[in-house]
Amino acid sequence: MSAQEPPATVDNRILRVWAKCNRYPMGRIVFSQIFARVAPFNAVIRPRVLDVRPGRARIAMTERRRLHQHLKSVHAGALFTLAECTSGLAMAASVPDTARIIVTDISIDFVKKAHGVLTAVAECKVPDSTVQQRHDVKVTLSDETGDDVARATITWVVGPRPEAGAGN
Repeated sequence: MSAQEPPATVDNRILRVWAKCNRYPMGRIVFSQIFARVAPFNAVIRPRVLDVRPGRARIAMTERRRLHQHLKSVHAGALFTLAECTSGLAMAASVPDTARIIVTDISIDFVKKAHGVLTAVAECKVPDSTVQQRHDVKVTLSDETGDDVARATITWVVGPRPEAGAGN
């Protein structure tokens, strides 16, 4: 699935912060640190956000011993986290601030051992966030040689935020 052309007028805090950070030489590093603080579990993999726009996100992480399993390659959990946070960033950048996204299902295929700098690319259609519905985000994780190490599909429920006090 490829991303459809994004609307130019998505009112989105993530895109505003991304644009502001990118005005400065260290902007991507600052954005990546903000991203890891907003979702603290993601900090484990030290994500480096390379690109974000409606319908697409690209995040890299570097292999470290701390992320290894017994086979001396990157642990499936770290790859899973990279796929999920990349898909979440692509989806979150695709909806207005009035929308809510919730992950409901993840499937991932591990293709080969993962080593080195790994890059995840997530692509999705820009959803209609005025009604609650499910959307799949495809994520490809590649190594430095361009070989796929994993492929994931993450399903998100997208819709308007419930009214305050509505019990959700």
